[in-house]
Amino acid sequence: MLNYTLEVCWALLATLAFSIIFQVAGKRLILSTLAGGIGWVVLSVALHHFRYSSVTSFLFSAMSITVYAEIVAKKMKTTVTTTLIPGLIPLVPGSGIFFTMDNFVQGNYSKAVDLGRETLFVTAAITIGIVFITSISQIIIRILKYKTILQKYQHHHKAHKHKK
Repeated sequence: MLNYTLEVCWALLATLAFSIIFQVAGKRLILSTLAGGIGWVVLSVALHHFRYSSVTSFLFSAMSITVYAEIVAKKMKTTVTTTLIPGLIPLVPGSGIFFTMDNFVQGNYSKAVDLGRETLFVTAAITIGIVFITSISQIIIRILKYKTILQKYQHHHKAHKHKK
């Protein structure tokens, strides 16, 4: 349990640092920092509690960060990327890239290919998670927008009918 707590703290710290680098300030700084922590908790639970594959775990983590970023953006009237980009920093598969190259340089080509493939799949899972949630969010926003327009039209149409 202590190890998970430390991992989440490191994820929060990394997200905070990148949020500062990206000049996120005020309340948004706290909210963007939380995105990295939420993502890491989801990743850890998926990997260690549910024993999902790393690819599936990264997919769920990216999806959770994106949902959170969409909600924060709507509530704070800011862009999704203000929360999304810093929140994704802990998920960047840097160690996978490093160990792929390390094994390649040392001549362990089979191991390098395996690690490279896993890193590529993790990267694809993160991307798919973001695109999926962003697409769903845009569909929901459009439906709500059209519903509001339709209600205004119907209300206006009823008011116009009663005047005649």
